[in-house]
Amino acid sequence: MRSSDQVIISRGIDYEGQMGFGHGTIIHPECSIRAESASILFGEYNIIEEKVKILNRKPEENLNPAQMVIGSYNLFEVGCFIEFCEIGSYNVFEHRAHIEPNCKIGNGCIVAAGVKVPSGTIVPDYTIVYGEGRTMKNISTPEEMFKMNIKALAEVLVKCLQSSTMTPSNK
Repeated sequence: MRSSDQVIISRGIDYEGQMGFGHGTIIHPECSIRAESASILFGEYNIIEEKVKILNRKPEENLNPAQMVIGSYNLFEVGCFIEFCEIGSYNVFEHRAHIEPNCKIGNGCIVAAGVKVPSGTIVPDYTIVYGEGRTMKNISTPEEMFKMNIKALAEVLVKCLQSSTMTPSNK
C-alpha cells in the first residue's frame, strides 16, 4: 500500500461525532470536522487544508438529522467553511469559500475564493461560482486529469505531513 492510500489525519484537529474517510484522504492541522447531528461520510482522496471547518450541525426544530455525504477527489483550501450540504466529486473550494446549509454542489465545480454560496443553492455539475450569484461553465480539467493531479498532490502532502500525522481512531 502506498502512503497516499492511507487516511492521514494531522495532529491538532478538532473532530467530533461519527465520520468515515475514504482512502487517500488527507486532513491538515487546525481543521474542525464536527458531526453534531448525524455522520459525515467522505469519499476517497479528499484533501482538507488548514483551518477548514466542515460541520453537520443539529438541524432546526422539526427537521430530522441527515447524514452529510462528500464525494471523492475534492480539494478544500485554507479556511473554507462547509455547513451541512451534499457535495459531489472533483470540486475545488478555494480559500475562505463558505457553503451555507442545505446546498447541493454537483461534480467538477469550483467555488472561488471568499465566495459565500447561500443556503439552499443548487450548483449544477461543472459550474464555477465566482461572485454573488455569478456563475459560468467550468470547461477546465477533465475528471481523469483532475484525479491524477489530486493523487500527485496527496503524495507530496504525505511526505510533508509525516512528522505531524496520526492515524484515525474509532472516535
